[in-house]
Amino acid sequence: MIIFSFICFLIVLALLISVVMPGFLNDINVGFYLTIITSFALAWFIILIRKRFSFFKTLSIYVCAFLTFFILTEAAMIYFSSDDIPTGKEQAIIVPGRGLFVESRLTDELAKRLDTAIEIYSQNPDLPIVLSGGTDADRALPECVAMKDYLEKKITVQNMDMPIIITEEKSTTIYENIKNSFEISGLNSAYVIVSRHNVPRTKILVNRLYKASTVVGADYPASKYIIYYIREFGFSVKTFLSEGIF
Repeated sequence: MIIFSFICFLIVLALLISVVMPGFLNDINVGFYLTIITSFALAWFIILIRKRFSFFKTLSIYVCAFLTFFILTEAAMIYFSSDDIPTGKEQAIIVPGRGLFVESRLTDELAKRLDTAIEIYSQNPDLPIVLSGGTDADRALPECVAMKDYLEKKITVQNMDMPIIITEEKSTTIYENIKNSFEISGLNSAYVIVSRHNVPRTKILVNRLYKASTVVGADYPASKYIIYYIREFGFSVKTFLSEGIF
């Protein structure tokens, strides 16, 4: 139990460090940080006082079981975050949306995905690029439209030939992004570019839908890795439950 308490302390400390690092407010809600920190602090507290109250003794068993599952899952996610080896059969470059700010400006992570797409396109100039992402009440335009504008400007600045760009603006989840992108393009193999922490979940989705595809992770500032991998744990569980993918 002391080991679990120590691990909880390290996680809380790491979260606190990530919070005070520059740039953490760019596109992350502070409330999420506070919720995570409070949750782990509460779990730590329950474990420490478990011997004083029978209720907390039982509760601590469930807390420890969850923490074990959480730690093992996070370790697996980090381990499987590496890029796939290209198959040589890729027919397109697919970039799922990653959210926009309220003023329809790209998040840093989405910009990194598009920069990675340009790098791959420079080595595969014959491949079309599929941009996927819808909209909601907070944004003035679909993600894919803002993505296309960013992509065209970057490619023009780099004096590269403009690729064929296909946009898909109905998707709101990464599962829909991938599924709809393949359907609208009529392809069955592609480079799928997501943020680094999304790679493990995307590999499972792609393997279920289109086995011949290659998943590539776009990197971002190290200060965001901790919170993004924690968030990905929840999103992964939600995706697998809601989409029935196991």
